[in-house]
Amino acid sequence: MKKQRILISVLMFIVFSTQIYSQKADSNSPDQADLETILKKCAKYCEKLSNSALYFVCIEKIKEEIFYQPKILVSKYGTRYTSSSGRPAAKNTYVYDYQLIRKEHQIKESRILIEENGKKKNEKNAKLKTQVFTHEHILFGPVGLLSEFWLQYYDYKIIKREKFKGNNMVVIEAIPKPYLKTDNLY
Repeated sequence: MKKQRILISVLMFIVFSTQIYSQKADSNSPDQADLETILKKCAKYCEKLSNSALYFVCIEKIKEEIFYQPKILVSKYGTRYTSSSGRPAAKNTYVYDYQLIRKEHQIKESRILIEENGKKKNEKNAKLKTQVFTHEHILFGPVGLLSEFWLQYYDYKIIKREKFKGNNMVVIEAIPKPYLKTDNLY
């Protein structure tokens, strides 16, 4: 049997759905057997990640498109709805010099904003400027979905298999159990 490598951040994408219903895969299907193997390997990876010392640096590029909800106008003549044109109401791009250091279970994250919407910057200790999605310690995101502890709180399902740069890739859907109330990844 050919040994397969699983690289969380490159070869496997997790489709995170905030719907509160549960889906169960057929426990006898080949996909279910593969899924169990993948999830066990992911849990082992997360355990290593949780206990590792890291010095991680990268250039973080963020493209943000914000679509606003249609407006509801109420007047004495009744309710009218205005619809979105389908175009983003705001587009922003940010480029950060990102650094994450983890030593003895303490995490320090820092950013230098080097470009904002095409304009050069040099803003040290910059805060994340995204308007809709915020995150901290994103490198540990897999731990909040795939660690042994969190596996019990989600229903997982293989939804697609494909190749990415010559490597086999599995797309897994993770749906929170109905009783799970969280807005964090880690």
